[in-house]
Amino acid sequence: MRTAILDSLTAMITEGCGLAHIPIERLAKHAGVSKTTIYKWWPGKEDIFCEAFFHWTDNHLPTLAFADHGAETFFQQFLLRATEIRQFHRGAIARTMLGLTLEHDAIAQQFQQNYQLPRYQAMQRSLQEWLGTEAKREDISLFLDLTFSLIYNFSSPNIAQTDAHLCEEITRVFHLIFPQVTLRQVNDN
Repeated sequence: MRTAILDSLTAMITEGCGLAHIPIERLAKHAGVSKTTIYKWWPGKEDIFCEAFFHWTDNHLPTLAFADHGAETFFQQFLLRATEIRQFHRGAIARTMLGLTLEHDAIAQQFQQNYQLPRYQAMQRSLQEWLGTEAKREDISLFLDLTFSLIYNFSSPNIAQTDAHLCEEITRVFHLIFPQVTLRQVNDN
């Protein structure tokens, strides 16, 4: 039942309903539960949405792991993950969460701890493993900070840039921060 409520809320938002325009009664009906059931688990819509957001991202935006891909395809997988995050951030679910983070400090902290930080740390570990001793930890952090800045900047719905342009910019930043490393050298390790 709980998952049905979470899935219903994300489906309604994906279909174009704003969170403010989804009364608990409508959510309950969509999920096939009673209002009482919803209030038994959550005090309000923002709390339901936060849990729904983390449930959705855990199932649809997995973190990147070097061991899952190996050296030959790692950078391509890194770029693919960056474009997936960009595409997700252009959608209604992410825009709703970003709006809530601006209004509620507690939600902003949850977003940072449960969504941003785990992905950042996983990418940091994977890049360190991929690059080995070729890269300093602070250079990897700088690369990731700039990569996530590009992802967020390219996520605006009114930005006409393509995923290919995002990948070109990330690759350019990579070469600026790691001029001694060519993608071919890393792939040959």
